Amino acid sequence: MIYIGTNESDGSAIYFDIHSAERQGRGFRISGTIGDGSYEGEVLVEVGRNESVTFADAWLGGAGF
Repeated sequence: MIYIGTNESDGSAIYFDIHSAERQGRGFRISGTIGDGSYEGEVLVEVGRNESVTFADAWLGGAGF
């Protein structure tokens, strides 16, 4: 689990819990759960020639984080 150094006014911090990592050509993919203690959602992070973040939950891609 990776804690991201951003604290909310209620003391909760954003974290990323890695489920799997996969190497691909010149980059890699990491999938996991991102949350703040109140809300959680699935996310896929791809790093390589083209970086991208894919949110599987509408809350996270919208007004969430």
